[in-house]
Amino acid sequence: ATVKGNVLVDLVSNDVRLNVWLLEDSLLADGSYDAGHGPVQIGATGTFYHNHVVRANLASDPWEAWGDGGIVSPVAGSTFTQNYTTTITPNFDPGKCYLVAFVGENLLNNNLLGCRVFNSTKSAYIYEGSQTPDPGPGPGPGPDPEPQGIGDVSASNVKLYPNPTTGNLYIEVEGLQKVEVIDAVGRVVMSQNNGNVVNMSNLANGIYTVRVIANGNTAVKKVVKK
Repeated sequence: ATVKGNVLVDLVSNDVRLNVWLLEDSLLADGSYDAGHGPVQIGATGTFYHNHVVRANLASDPWEAWGDGGIVSPVAGSTFTQNYTTTITPNFDPGKCYLVAFVGENLLNNNLLGCRVFNSTKSAYIYEGSQTPDPGPGPGPGPDPEPQGIGDVSASNVKLYPNPTTGNLYIEVEGLQKVEVIDAVGRVVMSQNNGNVVNMSNLANGIYTVRVIANGNTAVKKVVKK
């Protein structure tokens, strides 16, 4: 995966770090190590699935939980590009795995609550070699018709307004192909293949993820429905 970024404002921090993690959705909580299975959920009844399960830390030192330093300059106008690799083991399902990248601060003075995250993004699901052809909706940005990397996601090219919205949400982007609205638990509550106006008036108030597919690329943004 290639992670690229532009620093738009000065980042007031002594130690800016780049973090990239591999996560997986929809793991059946039965304690099995087989693909599609995850840790037991104590107290859960019936069929219970874990989402957002961390599978791998892609930092140069996988034991470094606070990411890689020396990649992102805190100075406005600077850019960065970093390549990452990881191994998808047999007990991972690529059709349910995705990458999360974020720029944040290193742990200072053991102040866990004082580490800011300046920006973040997520990739689509990793499809190649997937054991599940149709993984269904999840809290990551995918599924998507083609495999996408974090480097392909360009949310800056997508404009959503008004935000917050009480009804119609207008989408401004070239080559719009599909729009999906995802609720807080990862369900696709709206989907349309054409038109740049999404009527959210019938949705409950709250924060939603809007996934926009345009020209074969995927961008994800948060929208508040009031």
